[in-house]
Amino acid sequence: LKVGDWLAVMSDTTKKHAAGYSSATRISEMSGGGSGGGSGMGSSDLMGMVSSVNISAQTLVMNGFTVGATSSTTYKSQGATISAAAFWSTVKVGSTVEAKGSATGSTFTATQLELHGMGGGMGM
Repeated sequence: LKVGDWLAVMSDTTKKHAAGYSSATRISEMSGGGSGGGSGMGSSDLMGMVSSVNISAQTLVMNGFTVGATSSTTYKSQGATISAAAFWSTVKVGSTVEAKGSATGSTFTATQLELHGMGGGMGM
């Protein structure tokens, strides 16, 4: 590994250490690499279990990031395109969501949000 490499880290968030941290259950190198995300094209991917949802503000929190949607954000559920209203009425604490977009500090602005279901399993 070298500086700038991107890794996918899987963990079981239901099993936390006394300090509140989860242990990695699997770590793998992501193809593409480069600065700004897995694609190497200035965008980032974020995937994890939702820890809070604010429907009226269209934000959710996962992996320590506040993920926000814009009027141009697109939405999917299990690969199928859905409306913003359908996404925000379905997403709950414990849902697994994938976000594509860009991060600044702990804020992530999503260009796409995809609901993958409940729980932490991501099939990797």
